[in-house]
Amino acid sequence: RISKTGPSNLFAGEQATYTITVENQGPGDVVGATISDLLPAGILNASWSVATQGDATTNVNSGTGNLNLTASLKAGGTDKVVVTLVGTVYPGYLTASLTNTATATPPAGVTDPSAASAFVTTAIERKANVRIVKSGPANAKAGEEINYTLKITNQGPSRAIGTRIVDNLPAQIQSGSVTWTATATSGSSVSIASGTGNVDLNADIAPISGIIEVK
Repeated sequence: RISKTGPSNLFAGEQATYTITVENQGPGDVVGATISDLLPAGILNASWSVATQGDATTNVNSGTGNLNLTASLKAGGTDKVVVTLVGTVYPGYLTASLTNTATATPPAGVTDPSAASAFVTTAIERKANVRIVKSGPANAKAGEEINYTLKITNQGPSRAIGTRIVDNLPAQIQSGSVTWTATATSGSSVSIASGTGNVDLNADIAPISGIIEVK
């Protein structure tokens, strides 16, 4: 018998914690049952730890990635294997929900009258916290060149997809003299790398580490 709990709602980029509990309600002891959780692609950087109750034993106590272990449990339901699995929802996850299923399979030759699988479906929404800072000279003389820098970041937790970045120049700046370049740190991107005149581009900005600069 297996049960699983987990979050009902998360934002993309947030941590997901699942608890998987396996017990043996049958009349006979089981030796070498397989407990597994093949994680969906939307869960990243997963790690898990195992706790046992009663006389239950497992072949491993912790791991990373997909869950896969064997366990032995006595009959009667007093022995339990409890696995805590923690991962991060992909910050750019776009689907409305994410389903994670765990299974417990008895060893060959042992009959299980009920399907030992359990799943959690989590509703996924997106939330980004985009910030922009503009820097430039405090003083300038007429006819002098002026350099501005736009720095755009995303405090997350989700990836900021399709963020529009606009800088409409004042009439006092000669439009024909303006050029700009846009760069993105690894994991982020811009739709246009350079241009002239007003700045108008789209960017995908990774949470926390993502930085877009326009100069």
